[in-house]
Amino acid sequence: MELENKKRWLQRYEQAQGRLKQKEEKIRILRSSKMGTAIILDGLPHGHGRHGSGDLSEYAARLDSEEAAYRQLQYDCINICQEICDAIKLIKEPEEKDILTWRYIALLSWNDIEAKMNKSKRQIYRIHIKGLKDLTI
Repeated sequence: MELENKKRWLQRYEQAQGRLKQKEEKIRILRSSKMGTAIILDGLPHGHGRHGSGDLSEYAARLDSEEAAYRQLQYDCINICQEICDAIKLIKEPEEKDILTWRYIALLSWNDIEAKMNKSKRQIYRIHIKGLKDLTI
């Protein structure tokens, strides 16, 4: 159970990255929805009424709010990454450090780690488990 708790603790960075990407996509959609509104150049005022896309100040306020939330998520990612990196640095074995860093910070797949280390998956899994055991959180 302790190893599973350590894995969950390490996976926080990947989860934070996922939340950051979701927020990026939300901002992209918000921006593109405003860019796609039609402009009528007849010199007459046009209200949006109840069925329109809302006024520019609503859009600006919402965009500002989403961007502030994005900046907070970036800050959270940096802090989580730093916490995990600090814990990994305390491990003595270089291979354990490498595997934990590649898996939980660089977010590499097991196949990519296998290729980098030129070891079998079985060996990598053993080193990974040893690294988890040596990790202090």
